[in-house]
Amino acid sequence: MNSYISRRPIQLAHKILRYYGITNPGQIDLNAICLDKGVLVIEAPLKGALARLVRNGKDRALVRVSDRIREVGQRRFAIAHEFGHFILHKKKNQLSLCHRSELLFWYQEFPLEEQEANAFAVALLMPDFLFEIRGCCESPTMATIERLSTEFKTSLTATTLRYLDFTRHDCAAIFSVDGRIKWFRTSENFPLRLLDMQTLVDADSFAGRLFAGHPYPGVPQQVPVGMWAEDHEFSQSFTIQEDAIYLKTYQTVISLISIQPSSPLYQFLTKRAVSTAW
Repeated sequence: MNSYISRRPIQLAHKILRYYGITNPGQIDLNAICLDKGVLVIEAPLKGALARLVRNGKDRALVRVSDRIREVGQRRFAIAHEFGHFILHKKKNQLSLCHRSELLFWYQEFPLEEQEANAFAVALLMPDFLFEIRGCCESPTMATIERLSTEFKTSLTATTLRYLDFTRHDCAAIFSVDGRIKWFRTSENFPLRLLDMQTLVDADSFAGRLFAGHPYPGVPQQVPVGMWAEDHEFSQSFTIQEDAIYLKTYQTVISLISIQPSSPLYQFLTKRAVSTAW
């Protein structure tokens, strides 16, 4: 998401949550909040999009959500995105569409109004004041992501990216589609240079094995750094932790790679940073 986007969408989302006295994720009843603010949410057949906002006057609107959405997290994000348009963009055209690609890859660059609606949706469903305390110190594993996803009723994609906003670990999320790296995002100050987008996923990586149909081994794996990073100084000498999950509907694998504080790679990077500073 564009780092230059204003904080207004976030502030308005938090204002709404505090107005209703929400203090835990289970209280975020999205449909009830929308209805109280003048937005009726209905589920119905919809062509060409997953959600649509139609205004009916200045303070009323209808959000129509595709009945094809089966994932609770995706459905809630679609509604929150359109609700964001209703709150933020009073002069926007009467019709707003939310497409599948925007839901899966919502952290990429989109027109400013779409980014603002996404930022609003994230802040409404996973607000800083509720998410940070739950995610900042948790270990970088898909088990952590799945637990947070269940608690906040959000998609694995959205939860993974939100986790990166607050984690104190050095980690990155890499999204691979049909066996190639589609895009990635890192935690703040992640020290490695990752492989370029469209690079073929290594067949022996966790992601590569999932694409090949192998079962999930149940725990994160140690893989050579060179499978995901381009720093030739140590890419073949050290390992990095990789956990992953396969989103079959999208033919996408989310890989969560992380540098463990006790690992030789972490120790090497720490020494290199000290020597560079001197």
